[in-house]
Amino acid sequence: MGVNQPVDDPTVEHIIQTASGLYYDYLKPEPDMIRLSDIAHQLAGTCRFSAACDPWYSVAEHSVLVSRLVPEPFKLDALFHDSPEAYLWDVPKPAKALYGRTYVELTDLCEIAIGEAFGLDLAKLHSREVQEADTTMLNYEGNELLPHWSADKPTLPPGILDWRIGLLPRQAKQLFLTEAAKLGRPIKVDVAPPLPPLEDVPAWKRRLGTGHEQLAFIPTTKGTGSCETM
Repeated sequence: MGVNQPVDDPTVEHIIQTASGLYYDYLKPEPDMIRLSDIAHQLAGTCRFSAACDPWYSVAEHSVLVSRLVPEPFKLDALFHDSPEAYLWDVPKPAKALYGRTYVELTDLCEIAIGEAFGLDLAKLHSREVQEADTTMLNYEGNELLPHWSADKPTLPPGILDWRIGLLPRQAKQLFLTEAAKLGRPIKVDVAPPLPPLEDVPAWKRRLGTGHEQLAFIPTTKGTGSCETM
């Protein structure tokens, strides 16, 4: 199936459409199914810690900070260390263990496709340098964003985090794209499907980095809720 062709068989359940309108096949991912804009958009819309954190904190923002912590030869690979989560979501480690080999195998296939698309070194992606930076940010984030965290809060080097943690999705998306461009991976021009009129967006759905007003779900006395713009 061509990545720009509609899915003819609606019963095929292992293919999804991405933010840019391309199709991604979980079982047979290919480099031409991968777009930087999709990864940035979808990681920015994926919240860390099963969305238990306050404020919202995306995988895109986390990825940039991990990239900033590692030595120069590892920065590009560190930026993409969680990129399969753009397609597979950020599954908590306890749940991953319960999923078994399926999630691991789908992640491995996705990593290979992303690696080929952007010229990544998968050995660096899983290197000690990247893993240590990932753990450092995990403990920093846990202390900053969750009510209770067992590990001590590490001190980040100067210049790593020069904004207030917890960017909005559209901000995290732009940050990810800017960081990728600095590391020699400028965005390809993608033609995305047109946005629906604002009145057609369901009340429960937040638009992520689209230029629409951010939507808030406001409970009513009847419990059905209403939609207002912020």
